[in-house]
Amino acid sequence: MIRFFAKENYLFINFVAKNLIVFFMSRPFVIFLLLITAASCTPANYLKLDILNPAEYTITDSGNILVLNASYLPSAMHEKSNLMSRMRDSEKLIFDTLIMANLFNGLFSALSESPVESLQNAEYYESRTRDTTNFLFPLAPEEVARICRDNSAGYVVSMEYYSFSSKSTREMLNYSGWVNNLDVSYKLVWRIYGRDGNVLTEVNDSSTLYWQADSYTEPNPELTDAVREVFFLAGEKFGKKISPFWSVLSRSYFQMYSFGEDISFDREPLELLTTGKKRITAFKACYNLAVLSESEDKLEEALNWLEKAEAIKESEYVDIYRNKLRKRLEVREKLDYQLGSN
Repeated sequence: MIRFFAKENYLFINFVAKNLIVFFMSRPFVIFLLLITAASCTPANYLKLDILNPAEYTITDSGNILVLNASYLPSAMHEKSNLMSRMRDSEKLIFDTLIMANLFNGLFSALSESPVESLQNAEYYESRTRDTTNFLFPLAPEEVARICRDNSAGYVVSMEYYSFSSKSTREMLNYSGWVNNLDVSYKLVWRIYGRDGNVLTEVNDSSTLYWQADSYTEPNPELTDAVREVFFLAGEKFGKKISPFWSVLSRSYFQMYSFGEDISFDREPLELLTTGKKRITAFKACYNLAVLSESEDKLEEALNWLEKAEAIKESEYVDIYRNKLRKRLEVREKLDYQLGSN
């Protein structure tokens, strides 16, 4: 009885062991197959697209555009928050020269790439003052109208106030050494006037740039170099607010081959695949055709291809991509108006 019992026990254990081995050996394979299946429906490649974005503030291509420097002269700056007010006259002149040069260089750098011709060819005009009687009030409409008449200008883009401040600190960081911090902040007031001298838009811009250096990194810039960078970027930033500008977007797509040839963006074979019997291949072809259509700036056509892809197979990637296309369509009318397409 004991021998028989031991034998039965052995046979049972052997049976269980064999099945467990088969189970654990097959499970990774099943998981692997599931991962492969999921990955096959995931677009893992990326295409870079150059996209034209509408400006935040609309300036149409109607007559010349003047960029006016109507800011206060350094001698008129007395606010305590403005570092300029605490400088000697010689220092004020140095920093004012640096700020004006870099601010407008940054602005014209952005405008030089504008697709709007009048912004590309905008001209610089200077009319600065020491008079702070109506501090930060808009310019007199009759004065702006006169400037527009004299220069055949349809718009005046005016910078009317600037200030900056800086803070330099030193602190111990996790007992690993001293860290030097430099912060430079700025404030700017821009106004856009029509040819009649009335204010169309006022933009109050402010921001801070930060630098940090320790014994292992490059030292922080001198204040003059930091100010150069801060105001160049501020000018460039405002230029992109008043002009349509280019940016680069990434769009995912499926890598597809036919007899070794990459047909990921070959329209004719892709369209043939959309009606084929292979469901996943048809889905991928529709999705890639949507990306191809967007790259050709055919946004409605791209949405149609996504609808066809979704009819074949529901996918979160289709939903995400469709939302991105819809957002682009929402601003298309504004962009067309700014480009004079309507």
